[in-house]
Amino acid sequence: MEFLADERAVLGELDRKTRQSTRFAVLVLRDDLKAAAREVFRTPLVFSVQEAKGLEYDNIILYNFVSSERQSFAAIAAGLTAAEIEAGELAYSRAADKTDKSLDAYKFFINALYVAVTRAVSNVFVVESDTRHGLLRLLGLEQTRERLELAEQKSSLEEWQYEAHRLEQQGKLEQAEEVRRTVLHVRAVPWPVLDVQALADLAGRALDPSSISNKPRQQLYEYAVFNDEPAWVMRLADLRFEPARGMLSILEERGERLAEVGAKLVKRHHAPFESGNPKEVLRQVDQYGPDFRNPFNHTPLMLAAARGNVALVESLLTRGAEVELADNHGRLAFHHVLLRALLEPEYARGPFDALYRLLAPQAIDLMIEDRLVKLDAHLIEYFLFNAMLALMQHRLNYPKWWRVGLSVEDFERPAAAFPEGVLPERRKRRQYLSGVLARNEILREYAHNRRLFARTSRGFYVLNPRLSWRVRDRWTPIYDRINPPVLDCHLGHRARLEEVVAFQALYARDKEAALAKVLENLEDTDLRQAQLPLE
Repeated sequence: MEFLADERAVLGELDRKTRQSTRFAVLVLRDDLKAAAREVFRTPLVFSVQEAKGLEYDNIILYNFVSSERQSFAAIAAGLTAAEIEAGELAYSRAADKTDKSLDAYKFFINALYVAVTRAVSNVFVVESDTRHGLLRLLGLEQTRERLELAEQKSSLEEWQYEAHRLEQQGKLEQAEEVRRTVLHVRAVPWPVLDVQALADLAGRALDPSSISNKPRQQLYEYAVFNDEPAWVMRLADLRFEPARGMLSILEERGERLAEVGAKLVKRHHAPFESGNPKEVLRQVDQYGPDFRNPFNHTPLMLAAARGNVALVESLLTRGAEVELADNHGRLAFHHVLLRALLEPEYARGPFDALYRLLAPQAIDLMIEDRLVKLDAHLIEYFLFNAMLALMQHRLNYPKWWRVGLSVEDFERPAAAFPEGVLPERRKRRQYLSGVLARNEILREYAHNRRLFARTSRGFYVLNPRLSWRVRDRWTPIYDRINPPVLDCHLGHRARLEEVVAFQALYARDKEAALAKVLENLEDTDLRQAQLPLE
């Protein structure tokens, strides 16, 4: 423990030698005292004692902790001697009159001092203007040091990026923002980002039949190609937008995915994230922070993960990249890994194993009909929930005729290429996967039914529409994440899905009523005779 006087020369030296280090933090007693501390110390790591709870640093600087409350700490120290404290002869007891709360006011100061000192792993620097305060003498702090024997400390840019991420994770948003502003000098990206609201606004302009400008249509078209969402292309083709009409013809002719046919555009945006020398990506991370968004609202972590660049993913995580950020359809970087592994066996046999271990959450918290359900990573339900979430938007864009949802084949076939560490051999069997889907279906009577899935037809399932998912302490209905209403109003995916789920629920209760409702809505006599997806 170092005892320093609140004097300009020694504090200037302490500030100069510690302000660039993530291993030093300054603590004050209350929030209103932080401004005074920041006039002396230029580190962004300035906390009140309340904010510091739960944090630890190698070195803690206590700034005028006692001097800012002289009278209160003097009352605490009154009548005590250092010898009594050293000998452990102090008597502790509650007030005889339990209604007497006069001493409770001092609990805060005693607890605050304890919390402040115990935030330090190695060293405590006590800086006080009132160096002769009685409490300091009781603690053996009588002689201040005139010289500071401390080498200049400096943390790397990567360490500061990680510190900002750590603080944000623990809810210390003020300090995290200060790190980004004063140390990392993070700037906003210079390009427009199509987040959910911006995309909804763009779609409104692009799909307006009265609009004569093709610029918003071209933007929406490029978004659709990059994100492999042909539903947008179909809407544009309905407006006779020629690139969309041409693309639909090619898709029908080749039977390929939109992203495959539009590989040139996709490659242009993915190329920096596939490179073994990601200098350009890391340069942008230094400029805009590890979680900046590309024009299509993907983070560097999502892009690097989707391209299978394990080294870049590790580097981004070291710099504090946030694993719980989502794209416009609620998918985390982890789901981008799962999606590509489910669609491409070569990826599943390659970088998938390493990326799964790096990015998979330890557990998923769900709220299902007012019941909290936790899916730990070792459960097969955890895998199926995340795989279905990853695939859902893809299936809505590439439906199997009138089938809505995913079948066991969507998991069984790609699972053959999955490493043992992700999915053991016994869990890859069709019968096993089918059984798990069936026993967790919302209408199934089963003691341990988690009600994760809703059946849309025989062997086809979707995620339970009444399910909410907690990410970053926020509960959101699952389909508000997968298909935000402001986007789905242009596509109608959600209405179709909910209609089919409602029909299945009605059919389970009353087959005749369900059939009558379907026939009532069918005007085409040929469709009346068609086989319906009832079971």
